[in-house]
Amino acid sequence: MQEVQPEFRYYTVGQINSYVKEYLDEDNFLQGLWIRGEISAYKEHSSGHIYFTLRDEQLTLRCVLFKTHAGYLEFEPKPGMDVLVWGKISIYERDATCQLYAEAIIPAGLGDYHTALEQLKNKLTAEGLFDLQRKKPLPRFAFRIAVVTSKEGAAWADIQKVARHRSDAVHLLLFATQVQGEKAPTQIAQALRLADQSGCDLILLARGGGSKEDLAAFDTEAVVRAVACCQTPVISGIGHETDVSLADLAADYRAATPSHAAQTAIAPKQDLLDLLEGYEAFLRRKLSQAVQKETDRLDQSSAGLDKYFIAALTAKENTVGKLATQLDLLSPLKVLARGYCVCYKDDGTVLKNAFQTDLGEEMNVQLSQGKLRCQVTERSS
Repeated sequence: MQEVQPEFRYYTVGQINSYVKEYLDEDNFLQGLWIRGEISAYKEHSSGHIYFTLRDEQLTLRCVLFKTHAGYLEFEPKPGMDVLVWGKISIYERDATCQLYAEAIIPAGLGDYHTALEQLKNKLTAEGLFDLQRKKPLPRFAFRIAVVTSKEGAAWADIQKVARHRSDAVHLLLFATQVQGEKAPTQIAQALRLADQSGCDLILLARGGGSKEDLAAFDTEAVVRAVACCQTPVISGIGHETDVSLADLAADYRAATPSHAAQTAIAPKQDLLDLLEGYEAFLRRKLSQAVQKETDRLDQSSAGLDKYFIAALTAKENTVGKLATQLDLLSPLKVLARGYCVCYKDDGTVLKNAFQTDLGEEMNVQLSQGKLRCQVTERSS
């Protein structure tokens, strides 16, 4: 009788490799971690991918940085550099090699960080991003100001405080973003692009004080390029007076602090009133000169002037009189002096309709001399 042999179970190399890869891919610990090591065997492939090895005193780990992520490198990695690499561990199935699929590389040591920063600065300087000729002039009076900063940070609070004290004619628009951490550069750059498209007169890029590491987002290529690409003038107020970032160099004006940035951006209300009064005086002077010129011409003319020239002169005088009347009507101070007032909310919104307010709401009333603080007790059409 022939003995029945039990079925012999086996697996292919591909099945084992796939199993190990699947096993590693399901390990959450291996799906996102920082690994520190020294770069060796560094190679940039024609495809745009970067292949290198990380090593410590005893072992090595193969790594690949695909083209998608390689484009975001802000320094030039070189063999021998001490770096931190973010990525996930998996198996390259073809030859069952365990390797790190990298997504970001940053210098680990302080010296390497400064080297990377200097490389980026030299690169952007060569492109002309810091040239003085690129700087846009700041508007003398900015009425809509975009603020790019953290909504929880001290910088936003300081800017609002300065705005309240300097002018109630300015409207601040916050474009909130993280200002430190891994996601900060991308968020800041996006916020700057949105602020630039908002139609504001000016952009404030601000962040309170902190360590060099806290301010690192403002030394990234993404943020610097976003600042340089803005069509709207940009004032930077980052950190303390002694902190100078690459974003500061790209901005149209660098302020020492967020508060200083706000003071630079927001002209006192009295400056605007003085300017209007100056324009009024200038126009009145020009009109007076025109009248005097025509009067002098009339005096120098003979008594035999015909009616045509007399009519022309009279028409000019009438025109000058109309212009003077129109100028007088346009003066905001004259309007208030006639007993009118301007009602506006705390956010600066001027009231044109009684139903823009709620019962019990408080508002400001600007008179020719002084202000009133009033509360709505009744509304009617």
